[in-house]
Amino acid sequence: MYFNKINSIYNFNDNAIRNTPIFTDNNNELLDIADDQFDLDVARKIINKHRKSHFDTIAYHAVDYVFNQQGCFQSRFSDGSYPVWYGSLDQETTFYETIFHWHRTIIEAMHYDDDTPIVTNRSLFSVGCNAMLIDLRKSIDEIPELTDKNLKSYKTTQTLGKEIYKQNQSGIYTYSARKNKGENIAIFNRKALSNVEHLKNIEYKYDFKKSKVFVVDKSSKKLILEI
Repeated sequence: MYFNKINSIYNFNDNAIRNTPIFTDNNNELLDIADDQFDLDVARKIINKHRKSHFDTIAYHAVDYVFNQQGCFQSRFSDGSYPVWYGSLDQETTFYETIFHWHRTIIEAMHYDDDTPIVTNRSLFSVGCNAMLIDLRKSIDEIPELTDKNLKSYKTTQTLGKEIYKQNQSGIYTYSARKNKGENIAIFNRKALSNVEHLKNIEYKYDFKKSKVFVVDKSSKKLILEI
């Protein structure tokens, strides 16, 4: 239906930014129960022997979780019958993408009795992608639903995504529907992703009085963005 409108392939070899619920390093999980440093070191050795490495844990949180879920969620390019991993080419685009859904599913959907700010903690990762991707950036005029902000447009993009998925393509390179000139990749094949690095933890704080979301670096406490 839509596949015949696509005539561009892009050799993507770059890093993308993944924005997820917060990732925490559990190296200090035993501090409350260890009597001294010796006990702490012994306990850590035992636990580390039987669990995944720190890097494997990061990779699972940022990438593998998406492909290992028991059930998939519907999204812009998936009807829920297969997993899709999403990343952006810059961190600001990830803010616009994730804040839209956070505001829609939490702020708008729930009833709050006071004006206390609502806070959520998230993490940013850099993930390498090396794959031939279907480039939809030049198809916006023919398929305007690609950047339509209305969730009803997902019916079209899910149909398109499924056609591309059935063609065993690695993924899609497209513009963001939430940030002007932002760019996203949607990946169907786990093998296209590698070299995961945890960049930073951030905080979203929704201020009811100002009707704005403030994005703050959790380490430096520096304001990054307000939307």
